[in-house]
Amino acid sequence: MKLRNSRISPRATIWPGNNLAVHVDGARFANAVVSAGCTPAQLTWKAGVDVLVFGGTKNGLAFGEAVVFFKNQGVSDFMYRMKQSGQLASKMRFLAAQWLGLLTDEKWLEYARHANAMAERLYLQLGRLPAVKVLFPREGNAVFAIIPAAALVEDLTAQRTAAMRAVLATRPDVALVVAAHALALQVCYETPCYNVGSALSLASEKGGCRLESHAKGIETSIAHTRSSEIHSQWLKRIPEEPEELWDWLLDQEQSVVMELLAFCVGQTVHAVRLAHDSGSAPRFLAADRLAKALNLDMADWWTPTGENYLGRVKKDQILEAISEGTGETNLEELRRRKANLRRRPKRDSPEPAGCPRS
Repeated sequence: MKLRNSRISPRATIWPGNNLAVHVDGARFANAVVSAGCTPAQLTWKAGVDVLVFGGTKNGLAFGEAVVFFKNQGVSDFMYRMKQSGQLASKMRFLAAQWLGLLTDEKWLEYARHANAMAERLYLQLGRLPAVKVLFPREGNAVFAIIPAAALVEDLTAQRTAAMRAVLATRPDVALVVAAHALALQVCYETPCYNVGSALSLASEKGGCRLESHAKGIETSIAHTRSSEIHSQWLKRIPEEPEELWDWLLDQEQSVVMELLAFCVGQTVHAVRLAHDSGSAPRFLAADRLAKALNLDMADWWTPTGENYLGRVKKDQILEAISEGTGETNLEELRRRKANLRRRPKRDSPEPAGCPRS
């Protein structure tokens, strides 16, 4: 919450009549001053504040906060209590020396402005991610958001990759486009195209992204099973010896070559998102384009269960998704049904929050 004079003054008038002092925990006081556009005085003693903890640790110092009394009352007692509780360092001058640099030339405000600007940048970027829910508007240097667990995102994107591989294996028209696009990015341009991504790793399954290491049990999934079946069919058609493959391909109809190309290109799809990956990276944007071109519907390839999804997300996220999909507003009733949802998920139920839709 942004620290404002209008929020402090009404409350500060309550305490003097009850012989109480007004204390402000200013761990992010510098950020509040910058964000509110006020002077330090307007946010403290002019608003009725008696004591301020001026935060240094969250504004560039290695450690230490400054306790500022705006009245002499209670100062001597505070010094006694600080020493009694073991909070008086033997070399206090080394702690205090940091403040000389921080307060010189308004460095404390410069650091706060930078921190607020970086928080605003993070706030805007997170707001663009469908799976992330930003809880409050950014007012200081903190951003509060609900971000799906990295392991769950990795698992879900592995399932999506498997589905795209299975579908692309039957779509030589799309495979030709995506393969030409990926190769042209590497061959036809003099400078690397870092800002334009491809959903292909241009490596086979054996040498590329092995989905088994990203999603437990994916080898028994519908998509993985379908890809394995297509692979087995091709092994029966192509020559047993790799040296004979070139001549075999030259003798085939173009439709056969296109079908084989579709399968091979499909096995290079890599849309698995790891913990360190940004959801807005070019590779994942390319994966979205590919999924759209394939008319991919994850409901055909993956079903959420208690083990693979419902047991790995927070209850409120599940209930919110169900409420959004069904229009149900009685969340208490939905909470009572959660145990049944985890045991018996339905295929026709609305998609849970964060599930890959395409």
